[in-house]
Amino acid sequence: MVQERTLLKLAFIVSIIGIVLLYLFADSIVLPETRLNETQGMDGKTINVFGVVKSVRNKVSDNNDSSSTILTIEQTNTITVYADDVINVSKGDNVEVLGRLDDEGKIVYSEEIKVKK
Repeated sequence: MVQERTLLKLAFIVSIIGIVLLYLFADSIVLPETRLNETQGMDGKTINVFGVVKSVRNKVSDNNDSSSTILTIEQTNTITVYADDVINVSKGDNVEVLGRLDDEGKIVYSEEIKVKK
């Protein structure tokens, strides 16, 4: 009985330490940059793209219950980026987009958009 409690305590402590370590290391994991001309065959995968904003379209519904932003960014090629919220970017801004490439490889559904200075 005593050994079971000791083993249970040890397992609990090791689990907590493991979760803390995973949390600390998760911030240091970065997806490598994906070039737009290298997206062939990456359909449905998460990619990290850098580019220059060529156009911005913000859409807000009539009753203000939903909004979205559609960006066109350019590197060597252009790609459309869809965001579920209004994003404060302007034409000519350098951006980093983390998101999932659609099944046709033409639209990135963004998870995060950062404006680079």
